[in-house]
Amino acid sequence: MDPNTRILLSSRAPSIHATEKTVPLKLEELKIGRHLIRVNGIFYKYGVYQVDQRGKLPYQVSGSSKINFKWTCDVDEFGIPDYITRDGGMLPGNNGRRELTLFGEYDAEIIPTNEGRLKKLKKKLAVAKREDKQMSNRNSDKLRSRMTRSEKLRIERIVKEESEYRKNGIERMENELLPFENKRKNKRPKFEIHVTKKKGDSLSQVIERIKYTGDLHKAGKSLFEFMFGKRLFLIEVKELTLLQGCSTPSDFKMRIKHLDFSDDGPLELEQFKPIIHESSFPLEKLTIHKNYNAEKAMNHEIIVNSKLLQLDGIVTLSHPFLQNLQNQKVHASIKELDFFKSEVFISLIRSWVETNKPNGTCFTFSFWGCELKEKYCKEALTLIREQIDGAMRGNKCVNIPMRTSTKLKISYRRYENNDHLIEMAVVPS
Repeated sequence: MDPNTRILLSSRAPSIHATEKTVPLKLEELKIGRHLIRVNGIFYKYGVYQVDQRGKLPYQVSGSSKINFKWTCDVDEFGIPDYITRDGGMLPGNNGRRELTLFGEYDAEIIPTNEGRLKKLKKKLAVAKREDKQMSNRNSDKLRSRMTRSEKLRIERIVKEESEYRKNGIERMENELLPFENKRKNKRPKFEIHVTKKKGDSLSQVIERIKYTGDLHKAGKSLFEFMFGKRLFLIEVKELTLLQGCSTPSDFKMRIKHLDFSDDGPLELEQFKPIIHESSFPLEKLTIHKNYNAEKAMNHEIIVNSKLLQLDGIVTLSHPFLQNLQNQKVHASIKELDFFKSEVFISLIRSWVETNKPNGTCFTFSFWGCELKEKYCKEALTLIREQIDGAMRGNKCVNIPMRTSTKLKISYRRYENNDHLIEMAVVPS
């Protein structure tokens, strides 16, 4: 049975819950992130919602703020986010930076934790509402003017989109201000934790409502335990994607083939090691999405022993960084198009020849951001022939003899989406 169907049936029919735990669970993909779990393309998210606003749908107060993009896990009895209550009303890490929002440029550190700040942002909100009304009146006058039917329909669509954008922005600001109004009036709203399910572009469905007691992470831990904990067999996962989250589940074990770190935070492999069973190592594939060149972090045993290491988003591929990679197979998505004509790439080729890299070693490079054209690949191979002694021209490749009965073959081939990649591989001569 489909894993998602199994999990939902088990949640609705407690009598089969114990039986479901005894049947092996095999997943194509599992993604674990901040307040979310994705199983085979189905998203499960959990968050805190205010549910007692008259005439309004429940409003999510946890997660990312749509005004200042700060992350909220829990709120206090008034609904004030924990990133404010934790830091005394100051947004951490802004250093006085100014942000541009629907309501113009404002100090990102100005959070309405007192009466003066509250009045200031309420004034901005009143200005936004007045401007919205003026814009609506101007658009009404424009639509009354003479124009063709098709032109009128086009203008109506644009006006409607602009109006919805402004009204959504106003509503977001009202919701951001609401907790501080609650505190001023000593009003304690009602909050619930909602667990939602979503597939593709469909609307989210609420599948569970839980009383909020001030600890969203506790509810998240319970959700992980219900879905994956206390199973008779190891959970089999083809691809596990990990985002830097608020807390890491630890009450279950998985056997995985492909591990994907899709985040820009620190590469904390030890944090996730408890949920990966030892039989998973060495990994068939490890993908790391990082915007930094952390040579020290790349020496971790999980990385070093992976059969295929895929690097995406590396800003700078230095010669020491590439030379120190111990994996036999590596694919790197790079950002600098000139890399293949640089001294770094030429030095890497020379070092492979001088150190006599073992047969089967293979690095491939694709260009991140746009297509790697065939013309550029040919120019790069020509430069290699000119720079490396003994390099011989082949069919879409350059061959460089090595000391043993092997050669270093540098070639290019068509990749996905009409793109090309450049490969350097040690092969039999």
